[in-house]
Amino acid sequence: MCEVLERKDQKHKLDYDREEPEDITKSLMILSERSLHEFLASEPDIYTVDDLKVRYRYSFLFQIPT
Repeated sequence: MCEVLERKDQKHKLDYDREEPEDITKSLMILSERSLHEFLASEPDIYTVDDLKVRYRYSFLFQIPT
């Protein structure tokens, strides 16, 4: 019982509002983009634009009507 009360008190010490996780997610995505920018700039692309065109063209053939 005491542990539950302690955890409840600790929630108020957080710097951000846990009710809005999209803000946290967006911030983490920006941080990771900035920190990995130099590393990823020198890496080759896994997929080309042509690969994506083929994938999307064939994905329409396999759609199930609703």
